[in-house]
Amino acid sequence: MPKVVLTEYQRDREVVESVIKQYAGSLRITIPEVAKRARMPESTLYKRIYDPDTFRRGELKRICKVLKIPEEEKKRLL
Repeated sequence: MPKVVLTEYQRDREVVESVIKQYAGSLRITIPEVAKRARMPESTLYKRIYDPDTFRRGELKRICKVLKIPEEEKKRLL
């Protein structure tokens, strides 16, 4: 079976999705609750997670604040 090589886009998507879900899970917050606390529609958050290039800087900052993501992790997202 050949090796699967992820594109940069796929890696970015996996990083964003895993970080958001990891910190939301550790705080026992659902994705809809994260969206509500970050003052954005739930559907928009799901869309942004699916396509991280569409995130706006302010949205990511609010999500990081809601999830209490440390600076090291923020650098991976921003």
